Amino acid sequence: MNDLLIIKKYAKSVAEVMEHEEYQICLKDVETLKALFIEQPKLIEILKTRLVSKQQKTLLIREVVNTLHFSEMWEKLFFLLIHHTRFHQIVNILKELEREIYNKQNALVVRLKLAHKQDKSTTDKIITYLEGIYKKEVIADIEYDPELLGGFYAESDTMIVDGSLKNNLKIFVTKKQPKQV
Repeated sequence: MNDLLIIKKYAKSVAEVMEHEEYQICLKDVETLKALFIEQPKLIEILKTRLVSKQQKTLLIREVVNTLHFSEMWEKLFFLLIHHTRFHQIVNILKELEREIYNKQNALVVRLKLAHKQDKSTTDKIITYLEGIYKKEVIADIEYDPELLGGFYAESDTMIVDGSLKNNLKIFVTKKQPKQV
């Protein structure tokens, strides 16, 4: 629980220094950093260990952030996290920052599972349907799960919408069973 509060605190602090017009640029930085740290988890290990000198970490951090728009801010955040031995939470902080920025824009990241790849119009219809339920713009993080058989499964921080064929079959079977007296 304590980690979650800390993650939210760092993300909120970063979001607060952004101007509304800078959100999209910041989101691009966040995507770049998330991809880097997810694809290169050893980088997190190097930056959080005490075996690597501060000078080496400084060089590495500057190399990582030098192409980002908010490079100075990211550099300061990284050093702050290293100083407080919380760099291992960087991916979670980036994800929370992304949620925070989208929330300020009345948008929501939804993990959308589909049984298989759909054409754009079908995906757009699902997203429009979800926007009606969530009452926000939906940013879909799409993944594929053949176990769904068909339909979709959408999950946000606050709600799950299960429109999968598997779930609909369960509901159908439950309704069709005779009542036990």
